[in-house]
Amino acid sequence: MEACFLDLLSDITALTKLPSPRILYTHLPVQYLPRKHLSRGGKTFHMIRDPRDVVVSSYYHYLSVPRFKRYFTREWDQHLSNFMSGDFIYGDWFQYERQYEQFAKTNNVMTLFYEDMKTDEERATRKVADYLELPLTQENAARIARDCGISNVKERMKTHQTSFMFRKGHVGDWKNHFSADQEKQFNLLFQEKMKGSSLAARYSMLNSSL
Repeated sequence: MEACFLDLLSDITALTKLPSPRILYTHLPVQYLPRKHLSRGGKTFHMIRDPRDVVVSSYYHYLSVPRFKRYFTREWDQHLSNFMSGDFIYGDWFQYERQYEQFAKTNNVMTLFYEDMKTDEERATRKVADYLELPLTQENAARIARDCGISNVKERMKTHQTSFMFRKGHVGDWKNHFSADQEKQFNLLFQEKMKGSSLAARYSMLNSSL
């Protein structure tokens, strides 16, 4: 299979040259997903992560990419403020996830939660294989889970030009960055923006402070 990051394509027609089946990656909002793929019932994975860890991860990611220097602040407080206000790359996280939540109800989508995958990587591997209708032995599931673990990925990619993309991969690293007041304000915003969403209940269960 070939892999391609939609966000970085300068010419979308390049996709026609990739053999099928194709794996396409993207952070794009749901309205920009390929229409033909969706109309044909193509399978879509949607990965969701605790938004507090998302904002921390994005902070370090953009610090590591020279081309983003003029677009993103180097100050943590301002970075968090931008994220919370929706003045951010790909727009407002809360709206983004609510749109995907509705989209998943009527399209062929498997929603994956980062925290679940970290808790049991082998089980997550089997879920993905089942969704793709691919045979998977217990032995292979264990091997894939092991090879895709963050420590092994970092080791394989340490000399690659994209090695900066693999930092910690931890759940809950936000606790090392948010002040008590920032945590309080973020939680209030989350409860307001995600009221009625399944994500509100989910992340409340994962962490009672959200």
